[in-house]
Amino acid sequence: MTTGRHVSRREFLHTVAWSAAGVTAIAVGGARTPAHAQATSSPYPDWIPASTKPPKKGGALARASAWDPPVLDPRHTQSVGLYQFAGLVHNRLVRYAFSDEAGSPNDLTLKGDLAESWQSSPDFRVWTFKIRKGVKWQNLPPLKGRELTAADIKYCYEQYAKEGVQAFTFQEIEGMKTPDKYTLRVNLKSPNTRFTQNMPEPVTVIFLL
Repeated sequence: MTTGRHVSRREFLHTVAWSAAGVTAIAVGGARTPAHAQATSSPYPDWIPASTKPPKKGGALARASAWDPPVLDPRHTQSVGLYQFAGLVHNRLVRYAFSDEAGSPNDLTLKGDLAESWQSSPDFRVWTFKIRKGVKWQNLPPLKGRELTAADIKYCYEQYAKEGVQAFTFQEIEGMKTPDKYTLRVNLKSPNTRFTQNMPEPVTVIFLL
C-alpha cells in the first residue's frame, strides 16, 4: 500500500533495521529443534530384518493391536480391527503374490491359495475352480480337522451373498455347483472378466459359521 506521507532517511533506516532484526529472530527461532524431536527415542527398531532361520509350521504368534474387532463375523464388518488378524490366519480362494514373488510393488498377479487352478468360459460367465486337496480345517469342534471341500467354499460364498457388507461382491453370482468334491463352478449373472480379482481381498476370507 502507498500513502502520501514522506519518510525521512533516518526513519527509513530505523524501520529496515527493525525489520531485519525481526527476520533474524524468525530464522533463529525456526532453527530450533522441534518439540517432538526432543522426545526420547523408542527402544524398538524402526525395521526388523527378515529372519535367516528356516520357516517352521505351527506355534503361536502374538500381536498387539490398538483396535478391537467390533464383531468376529467377517460378513458384518470391514474393520481393520478384525482383518489385521483374519487376513493373516484365514485363507482365500486365490491370493495376490507375496512380496518375494511379486515383480514390482504394482504386481497384482493372482496365485492359488485354496484353489490350485481356475479358468473361465469363453464368455466369462462361468468360472471353474479346482480346490487344493489335503487342506484341512483347524482341529477344533465342530469341524475337528476335516478336509476342506468345494461345498465349503460354495456355502461360504452363499453366506456372503445373503447379508453383510461384502454382499455386493457376491450378489453377481447366479448360482454355484460342485461337480465333485474338489471342483467349484460359479455361474455369474453377467460376464465379468475380472471376477477373480475380488477373491484375494482380505474381506473375502473363507469361513464356516
